[in-house]
Amino acid sequence: MRRKRELDGNYSMPNKRRKQEIILLGRSKMGKTTIQNVIYDSLYCPPRSQIRNSTLAPIAQRVGGLNIIDTPDIFDNQNTLSTCHVTQHGLTIDGFQIPFTSGNLPLFGFVFNIRQGINSEDITAILNFKKKFTRFSRKMFWILTHCEEKSENQRLELIEEFFNHSRFMNNHVRQFFERGVLCMGCIRHESLENGNRKALNFEHNQVLQMRAEFIRRCQDNDSAIVIPFTYSSTSRGPSFLRRYCSTDNYWFWFLYILIWCSIPMILFIYVHFPIRCDQKTRLPNAWKNYTEQNQCPAFFY
Repeated sequence: MRRKRELDGNYSMPNKRRKQEIILLGRSKMGKTTIQNVIYDSLYCPPRSQIRNSTLAPIAQRVGGLNIIDTPDIFDNQNTLSTCHVTQHGLTIDGFQIPFTSGNLPLFGFVFNIRQGINSEDITAILNFKKKFTRFSRKMFWILTHCEEKSENQRLELIEEFFNHSRFMNNHVRQFFERGVLCMGCIRHESLENGNRKALNFEHNQVLQMRAEFIRRCQDNDSAIVIPFTYSSTSRGPSFLRRYCSTDNYWFWFLYILIWCSIPMILFIYVHFPIRCDQKTRLPNAWKNYTEQNQCPAFFY
């Protein structure tokens, strides 16, 4: 397969002159480490003994001009990002600091494993991720892994299926990943172990396509646009304020605007249409007259 790859001439490495950095984020066992290794060598196949290993600290690997940073799990048991924080120096995950080079934003890739499909907990985690990284959307990719068994058309159909989910549409998830969606995979250990030549050739061809697209999109002119990182102290404060005052909480802002618009109206009515009250009961005359005419009990007034 290595000889065939060289003869085909469709194997390329990241351009050394185009310096770019991408931080891979997501749960553990999503394939972040595999992405690093596949960019280094398209024939990479994860050994069975290492399939379940988890990344415990950020690990950077430079391939050509592309610096790929693997990170630990950013989610806790409640699908929130309690150990992941944006600071004035960069990104902190589980106590480990990942500085932003030259004070500019790197690329970000949210990595998701498609092998088990997507469930409600996955969707909740993605929406929580979106809230945390909303201001980085211009540099954000969504990377789907374990796509080596799917053709290009199948991958496109899968992407549309994900984005057409009602919760994704209602929360504008497609718009959040402004750099688009990338697919990645690797040669499956089962195919190599069984000596399935047909499966190996198909999987490697798909890997070559996805790998080339990954490199191209990470080093194109759009990705090279410099966006300075500015740390906003407004990201601090009680978590309930950040949650209810977020731009995605439409009910909060609707009620906020409604209350502020109602205040001038109430003042206008109070000034121009004063309510005349009975001096004895201190009740509005209209109310007192109504209760007397209808012989209401005395405790009404």
